[in-house]
Amino acid sequence: FFSTPFATSMSLHFGLLWPVGFTALLLLITGVPGVSASGPRHATFINEIHYTNPASNQQVFEIAGKAGTDLQDWTVVMYEGGTVHDTVTLTGAIPDQQEGFGTLAFQGNIPSTHPSALALKDAAGNLVQFLSYGGVVTVGGE
Repeated sequence: FFSTPFATSMSLHFGLLWPVGFTALLLLITGVPGVSASGPRHATFINEIHYTNPASNQQVFEIAGKAGTDLQDWTVVMYEGGTVHDTVTLTGAIPDQQEGFGTLAFQGNIPSTHPSALALKDAAGNLVQFLSYGGVVTVGGE
């Protein structure tokens, strides 16, 4: 999925190119989380987080998964320490960008202080993924 010449720029899968200057947490994976020989448990996940971008001040996270996955009413809850910082309600269907998988990018008020975390929840409110960065984050009920 990834080709990462970190010294000059970062070239990511699906033809996206992120310029130098991004502070990004890249989730380098070898396969799709939740997919096993017996079938997927959940193949939708937070693929990338950009919480500091000096060039445009945009804070972006990316959701990856199987093409056609409807993200209507899914949410990403952002935590600063153990406190809710922001919540983004997702929309749209994941496009087929490569071999039946794709990504959608969303803007949010992503905390740049540490430790922080993002939680991906499906439309029913079930926790799909919880990621912390910059340290350990403990959130009740997550």
